[in-house]
Amino acid sequence: MTYQVVVSAGAAALAQPLVNTAVIDSNETNPDDDTASVAVAPPPAAETATPRITPPPTDAAELPATNPGSMLMIALLVIAAIALLVGLLTPAPARTTRRNRRP
Repeated sequence: MTYQVVVSAGAAALAQPLVNTAVIDSNETNPDDDTASVAVAPPPAAETATPRITPPPTDAAELPATNPGSMLMIALLVIAAIALLVGLLTPAPARTTRRNRRP
């Protein structure tokens, strides 16, 4: 089933709700009509232009130049120091220390 809707150009300016009468007419059935109250919304406002956003200046924060590899070297030295401390502070198994004792 399909139907056609026609909205008058000035319908949104009229007092709301409007009274709408629809008639169904077919070759196979008798005509039938019904009345309903409908509201016609005003057309949407025109699209406005996209606002221009000014990005912040990128030259404002001048940081001193650093060597990018220096932090990597420090991180590797810290990891090596932790591994060395764990190796020195971990007690040896008891049977290894007993085998080297003389009675």
